[in-house]
Amino acid sequence: MAVFRDKWGWVVILASSFVFGGTIAPMNAFGRLFVAMQNDLNITTVQSGWAGSVAFSSNMLASPIAVVVEGFIGYRLATIAGSTVSAVAVLVASFLSTYIGVVIVYGVIYGIFSNMAFHAPMCVLFLYFKNPTDRSRASGCALTGVAIATILTTFAYEKIVPVFGWAGTLRISSAFIFLYSVPASFLIYQRDVERISNQIKSKDNKKEDEIHQDHLNRDEMKASSLSGKEKELFDENRSGGVENDTPVRTTWIQVITNWRSWTVLLAMFLPAMAWSPFWMNCVSYFESINESADNILVYVTVTAMFDLVGRICFIVLRNGFALKDCYLVIALNTIMTPVALLFVLWPTKPILLICCACIGIGRGWFLIMAFPATTHLLSEHTTDHTVTVGMIAVGLGFSLGTLPAGAIFETSGSYLYAFMLNAVLFLLGTTLLVILQIHKRCKSRIIRKVLIHVNVLGGERNKQLVLATTTAQENMALGTWPVNFIT
Repeated sequence: MAVFRDKWGWVVILASSFVFGGTIAPMNAFGRLFVAMQNDLNITTVQSGWAGSVAFSSNMLASPIAVVVEGFIGYRLATIAGSTVSAVAVLVASFLSTYIGVVIVYGVIYGIFSNMAFHAPMCVLFLYFKNPTDRSRASGCALTGVAIATILTTFAYEKIVPVFGWAGTLRISSAFIFLYSVPASFLIYQRDVERISNQIKSKDNKKEDEIHQDHLNRDEMKASSLSGKEKELFDENRSGGVENDTPVRTTWIQVITNWRSWTVLLAMFLPAMAWSPFWMNCVSYFESINESADNILVYVTVTAMFDLVGRICFIVLRNGFALKDCYLVIALNTIMTPVALLFVLWPTKPILLICCACIGIGRGWFLIMAFPATTHLLSEHTTDHTVTVGMIAVGLGFSLGTLPAGAIFETSGSYLYAFMLNAVLFLLGTTLLVILQIHKRCKSRIIRKVLIHVNVLGGERNKQLVLATTTAQENMALGTWPVNFIT
């Protein structure tokens, strides 16, 4: 991993792991509350799964709200507010006796503010790490805290739920968030990141000025060797790009009106939708095939353990992967397609254990790679926008993923077609990602050829002119965002 420019970066990673773990682990363990809540509130399978799905989806869909809040109060206060209100919301939900109240408080409010506690530290980490590979490993380190907390929560829920019920379990979870996440939120230090970023920008600007002056000197030397009409054309071309040297800023209007943004969102939405039943409905599925309580505990524990092992392996081995995160997501979706089919077509204990191990590794890797992959496909210079697009995609997927699974189970009494649908969703997501990556590579090659041609004809200064003036005009044609249309 790249060396931090400031030692506080290591503190931010450690603090983020505690913040993520405390606020997200209760969502990951919601499957253990699934049946207890269904029986106590007298609700259907669809309704019980929806309560957990709304929390997951709100955790992702609330990213635009987090961006606005962070702009007003900063990353640090946003993280503190998010973790604190998350704990309060879980506590309040435990005292509610109506399904609608639980969905609003636990699903919506808890989900929105847990997003704030997730989005702000993630943006800070991406500010510390500029290299895509380093971003993947940094976010992997931080998200390892989720796996550790999920394992602890899973074991605790197995003992607590039969004794205290779902309501008492939520009250204990609230205390866990207060003690585990809120203190760590104070260490998400924004000011150091801003100072470091300003120092980096200052050095980069100084270097750019030196390069720019060197180009001007070369142009002057070249102009002195020309005469007549050639010199006039050269001077006109050189002066034409001065006012366009300012980089084009990416706005939400450009994001919304860009076809590539919507395609990336759909490509991430489909596998997220497929992952949702693996989080929410697994315990219900195991009970539907008459697995014993001991076996269910083993399956859930194996999933959580391999989630942690997968994240650690990803962090350690990431530099050994020559592939971008986008390609890794494609490979993961491809592997999960047969796993989803084996999960329901061949439900013997050895096969289920293998599938649970794959599910644990896959879900950990997906949450690590989804946001860097979105950044790679869109723009590596506007992390607020790209992370938000990725979170919206994952949030929508988790929100809607349990609905068809629950409806199919209510209708047929089996999850067979639900997980077969998941295999199809993984395959469709893979197809879209492949198309996006092929399009990006083709367009990048075309632009490189154009720049080489312009560079040969007009010198280095002409290359800067094309970079400055073509981006906004070619935005839709190139299918990338203005700040990063050459990769």
